[in-house]
Amino acid sequence: MMRHAALRKRGITGALDGAVNRPGIAWSQDGKVNYVVPLDPGIADVVEALRAKGVQTCESCQGGRGHSYREPTVVFAGDRGEGFRALGVALSLGFPVRHLRRVWAVVDGELWGRPVWHITFRR
Repeated sequence: MMRHAALRKRGITGALDGAVNRPGIAWSQDGKVNYVVPLDPGIADVVEALRAKGVQTCESCQGGRGHSYREPTVVFAGDRGEGFRALGVALSLGFPVRHLRRVWAVVDGELWGRPVWHITFRR
């Protein structure tokens, strides 16, 4: 997991300033995030950096055998421009982006719900 010094090295300061409570996380008194389900260590750096820049992540996985995704993946919410903003954030911080996708669920042969963004990374 990326430590605060490493986040600062990538230009992220005050990573949790102005943060709000979101499902799956709880904020401690000192402003640090406590994840209800711990982040996979292979994707934690990316998730923390994206959240620090305002990207509303909702799911992540380091990928690989025994994981939900084959490749390191972060899922996040947002309108049609949010994916491009998150892509810019990830690239500007030097993360090895592989794909950016907008995904709709299909239930009983029909689109269901709102789309989400998936951004995947090289290992």
